[in-house]
Parts: sequence; C-alpha cells; structure tokens
Amino acid sequence: MKLASVISMLSLFASLPLAAQEHVRQLGAHEHGRGFLNIAVEGNRVSIEFQAPGSDIARSEAKPNTPERKAAVAAAIATLEKPLELFTFPAAAGCTVVSVQARMSMVGEDEHAHAGGGHDHEKGAKQETHGHTDSAGEGHAGHSDYHGSYELTCSAQGRLTSIELPYFKVFPRAEKLSVQIAGPKGQTQTEAIAAKPSVSLAGAM
Repeated sequence: MKLASVISMLSLFASLPLAAQEHVRQLGAHEHGRGFLNIAVEGNRVSIEFQAPGSDIARSEAKPNTPERKAAVAAAIATLEKPLELFTFPAAAGCTVVSVQARMSMVGEDEHAHAGGGHDHEKGAKQETHGHTDSAGEGHAGHSDYHGSYELTCSAQGRLTSIELPYFKVFPRAEKLSVQIAGPKGQTQTEAIAAKPSVSLAGAM
C-alpha cells in the first residue's frame, strides 16, 4: 500500500492547507477533551498526524494576543515538537524522528494566529462563529486547534506492535484520542483514553 494512498484514506489533515479544515469537521474535530491521532506505516517509514483543541494543550482557546498567552502557545508547540515523548513505540522497533511540524491555528475567525515553532501559515477558515469561553473565563468568537505532523523511521517494522501515550500525562486536560492506523494488513480505528493510554497496532501490522 502506497503511503500517499494511506495518507489520503486517513485524511491526515495537519499537513494540508485550508481545505483540510473540512476534513477535520468530518472527523468531528474540536470537542473539548478529544484529540485525533492518525498513523500510517509503510516499510520502515511511519507518518503521524495529530490534532487537539487548544483547551487540551494550552488551557486556553483565545488568540495569543498577550505576552502570557504567546508564551503558553510557544511552550505548547515546543512540547509538540517532541513526538516520542507523547507517542511512544516499543524501544525494540528502533524509531527515530526524521521531521517535525507543529503549529497552532485559529478557526472561526478571519485571522490566523501563529506562534513560535509553527512552520505553516494559512488563513483560518471562515465559518459562523459561536460564543465560547476559554479557561480564563474570557469569551471569544473562534477557537484554537493544535496540530502536529511527524515522520519517523523504525528499523524493525515487525516490532511496531503497540503505541503508548504519555500524551495524556503531558497534557492532563486531554481525555481521549480517536486513533486511526493504516499498515500492511489494512486499517483499524480505535479510541484511547487517559485511563488506558495505549493502543495495539496488531490489526494493521
């Protein structure tokens, strides 16, 4: 199975431009507490796409328009740039990170808020805004999403049997991850929760 086909089937949205927002909507994105993790494996190459709401990652969904919020966004992105501290494969698989992209985007406003470490600039999708209150109790029209796009190589594909998710400890406001996996045996879909932070890859590998 060609990796490009795998990525297309899974709608690996974080690496795509504005059109990806529609795919995100189809996945039911931006539910507080829920993130999305897509994993595609071909040979020794592993592609990971991740998305979660700002309230899970940086405790706020407001635009980073104060020094404190800008610092919080920068810190969150710096953490997301360390994927193997969030999504951990068995040590025997010998996985190393080849490339990383992490960013925050504002959805529901005309502006795209962008802060330290992000690599993509895009204009936020226009849509009907909804009243919303962040963790600081301040209302705003839009909301923020955090995205990660990662490429790994793993020297022993046969050892890719599971993935542990310290993500839930790093971001304790996160409650669950919807996980899609595509590999040599096909595709699987499951959900991981903070109380059970691991996923078997057996169905796809």
